[in-house]
Parts: sequence; C-alpha cells; structure tokens
Amino acid sequence: MKIHAAMMTQNELLDLTANVAALLPHVDTVIVVDGGSTDGTIPYMRNWSRQDSRIRFFIHPWKDNFPAQRNNYIARVREIVQEGDWVLAVDPDEVLDPHALAALRD
Repeated sequence: MKIHAAMMTQNELLDLTANVAALLPHVDTVIVVDGGSTDGTIPYMRNWSRQDSRIRFFIHPWKDNFPAQRNNYIARVREIVQEGDWVLAVDPDEVLDPHALAALRD
C-alpha cells in the first residue's frame, strides 16, 4: 500500500512548502497542481520536484472553477495510484498534526 497526498495551490508558497515538508516523511508521493502562481511557487516547486522524485508538480491554469481544478489533481493521482493505495487530499494551508501524520500507515 502506498499513500499519496494531493493538493492544488496558487500563490501559497510559504504554506505549501511547510505542508509538503511535513508530508514527505509520511507519504510516498506528493502531487501539487498549481493554478498559475506569481509568488515564486512555480520555480521553487519545479526545482524541489527535480531534486525529490516523490514530489510531482504540475501547472494547470486557474479558470475560476474550483471543482475543475480539484478534478485535475485527482486525474494526476489516478496516473500513479494502484489498487489498495490511499489518497490524502489536503489544502496547502492546512498542515496536518504530526501525530496524525505519523499514524497514517497504521
């Protein structure tokens, strides 16, 4: 069983980096779909995803359609998920409790 975390973001670099850093020790993959950030998120996450293969970073321009953006990251998860895997949908500004993250595989 693998655990994949997925989220969408736009102009939330500080929250996003804290969340991804918190998730990485506890999940197999972090999938981030960016809506076209202008705050430095795109170059930062491109670089980080090149350094850490567990991070998959995509750009999907925001079209003022929340469900469509969420469906986009779900589609990205479907590219790698296998039967029995878990998908954790998170928001970049909601870092999960460290105890909860540590207990994910249990």
